[in-house]
Amino acid sequence: MKKIVSILVALLITLAFAGCQSSDKSAKPAVFNEEDVLEDLEITRYSYQYDFYGRTVYAECFEVENTSAFNIALTGEFHYFDESQNLITVGTRTRDVLGPDQKTVLSHHQETPYSNCELKLSVSLEEERISAASKLSYEITQVGNKLIIAVTNNGDQTAEFVSAFVFYFKDGQPVAQASMGLFDVDHEFKPGKTITEEFAPVTVEFDSYKVYLHGQIKQ
Repeated sequence: MKKIVSILVALLITLAFAGCQSSDKSAKPAVFNEEDVLEDLEITRYSYQYDFYGRTVYAECFEVENTSAFNIALTGEFHYFDESQNLITVGTRTRDVLGPDQKTVLSHHQETPYSNCELKLSVSLEEERISAASKLSYEITQVGNKLIIAVTNNGDQTAEFVSAFVFYFKDGQPVAQASMGLFDVDHEFKPGKTITEEFAPVTVEFDSYKVYLHGQIKQ
């Protein structure tokens, strides 16, 4: 009987230790490290082209999800290469603050044909501001090829630089995008307030869309 009890105790200790290991592995680090944050970013690439007054424009878009525990500032360099992998043009996009478990899109448009595009990301710890996105909610009304968005600040602090970005899709592929700022006469987004705006109608067919909200709150 003692032998059976000893085996059970040992098994419980082993399971508890394994559980601690699993928990430690999934826990987000408490100290900011740029390399660790960059390695953990979830990135999805979208690309498409469209006609702009008879000119072909190429759009490269990267959805970036911040899986860290930190509010980060994000910079993305778009590097375009020809078939011989020669660098032919570049572009830069930034996001002032992206909160934990939140998504954004870095988008760059240009008219030079290319073979490949690479996104080079850098991040830094944002300590003066936090993301307001988790405090914002939205409702969408679709009227034909136009979207009307109503955004509410559900927090108890004033948000600044609030904006909405929308991606339009057809059969799972991006076909258009749009963005707009959301603020009152004081250029703020006060607690409890709802602001309703409409995106300009798109000239292409779409069957779905994704919305991304951005904003910041001073610490």
